Amino acid sequence: MTVEKDVRIPTSDGKYVLCDVFRPRTAGTYPVLLNSGPYGKDIPFDIQWPYEYERSAQQSEYMTIETVEPEVWVADGYAVVRIDQAGTGKSPGVIDVWSPRDTGYYYDAIEWAASQPWSTGKIGLIGVSYYSATQFAVAARRPPHLAAIIPWEVGPDLYRDLVRNGGILDNGFMDFWFEFWVLSNQHGLGSTPNEELQDMFVDFRELIRSHEFFDDFWAERVDDLSKVEVPMFTAANWAGTGLSLRSHFSAFNESSSTHKWLRVHTGGHIEPFYSLEALAEQKRFFDHFLRGVNNGQLDVPPVHLAIRTGSEVSWRYENEWPLSRTDWTPMHLDAADAPTLRDSQPDSEGKAQFSAEPDDAMWAPVTSYNDVLTTTSGANQNISRSFLSAPIDNDMEVTGPVALSLRVSCSAGDTDLFVVIRDIDPSGNEVVVDGVDNPKTPVTFGWLRLSHRELDPERSTVGRPVLRHDAPAVVEPDEIVDVQIEVGPTSWVFQAGHRICIEIGSRDLPGAFPFLHNDKIDRRTGGEVTIYTGPGTNSTLLLPVIPVTGA
Repeated sequence: MTVEKDVRIPTSDGKYVLCDVFRPRTAGTYPVLLNSGPYGKDIPFDIQWPYEYERSAQQSEYMTIETVEPEVWVADGYAVVRIDQAGTGKSPGVIDVWSPRDTGYYYDAIEWAASQPWSTGKIGLIGVSYYSATQFAVAARRPPHLAAIIPWEVGPDLYRDLVRNGGILDNGFMDFWFEFWVLSNQHGLGSTPNEELQDMFVDFRELIRSHEFFDDFWAERVDDLSKVEVPMFTAANWAGTGLSLRSHFSAFNESSSTHKWLRVHTGGHIEPFYSLEALAEQKRFFDHFLRGVNNGQLDVPPVHLAIRTGSEVSWRYENEWPLSRTDWTPMHLDAADAPTLRDSQPDSEGKAQFSAEPDDAMWAPVTSYNDVLTTTSGANQNISRSFLSAPIDNDMEVTGPVALSLRVSCSAGDTDLFVVIRDIDPSGNEVVVDGVDNPKTPVTFGWLRLSHRELDPERSTVGRPVLRHDAPAVVEPDEIVDVQIEVGPTSWVFQAGHRICIEIGSRDLPGAFPFLHNDKIDRRTGGEVTIYTGPGTNSTLLLPVIPVTGA
């Protein structure tokens, strides 16, 4: 393998970024796999994130986090180009993550790679997380030589599905991400005075706080999926609801790509990408679209789903999303006595109440999932109510988007609602799975700020209410409003004898780490929240139940 370090890529504004090139030693031209990001093209994976490196099925000295392992791909006749985004690593300039400027630089890099003497002119993009989301942005600009993309575990809607869940700032994740993963790799760190470094980055943490609603700032950073036309193989993680899980389904349904596939796995954020099964799927896709190999890729069904029964997983191919055979099943909240979930509408009215008053636990520093278990327990602090179904008679598969309708009020007016779907076994214990930075992840989550409740009727579909987020919908103290909450899509088999639980609270609930919402300025707190149930209300959990085969 030939390795070229610190190669300059000129940008359209007269500047440059630096990259490393990995390619076969044999003379010839090769399709190119390219990625651009802020995490450091020169920082070895095993040094930067040793825990995840040890869990990876692919390992080598050339690996960096969330990008392809070069030796594996070069051995199969690909060139790999790894770029330090402007202002990070070896590339000079100002850090400006998720920016139109960097999308333009990405475009420039694609066309540069296509013009190199070792390139066939066919460029593919692949990578995890930030390296995933930015693929949608540049693909929407339609670079002439971009031939295919594999965006893996962060989707295109930065606003709705990553930064502001239901309108609530996900500061816990975003602040940590910018500080630990971006600024720690700033160009000039250790050799440039700190006062100069402070002027060399746009503070993304401040920007996301100053743009609560979907305005021009966000419009420049949320991609028009109809402009994405290249072949696409996108991958999502059921266990990463807060990591823009929903956006991958939007990308699959809304892009203009003639050839597109959706893979949804489970587990941690990193190791699924490097699994040998995923590698085989990635290579089959790129071999067809970048090398012209007739390998049956076009015959592969477009949707590949991991069906979860607790930690047990079975894989199944489908032809669409949501599944056409979905039995949309309402489960009604009933607060007349003990909060329960019922198959039928309750006969009498009921109220479930919990406190939204802030306390020290709400603002306590959280550094691991164990902190969340001790600081946000609804059972101990009266900050949530759980509605529990009767034991299920037969196994129930729930696969698809999930929606919650509520009639609700808050004595303080505006408030933030947090939703968790849980699986409770016959012994009363919750069934959890390994997830994104959290080995005790529940079925799925949802969020809503009441003042963000206005629906976008053009984009909303059965099971997926999409919010406009463009202006505040004022809610007065004690005003009763009907809201719809988009709960993260899921695939989960509730086994016979288990109970379905929906917990609704006023703050992050157990299992939420690392997607936490505890910014004192952004959060809407105070007063008491009331959920209304009974005749004439529509406090209902809508589940996408998949009938048993042959039933």
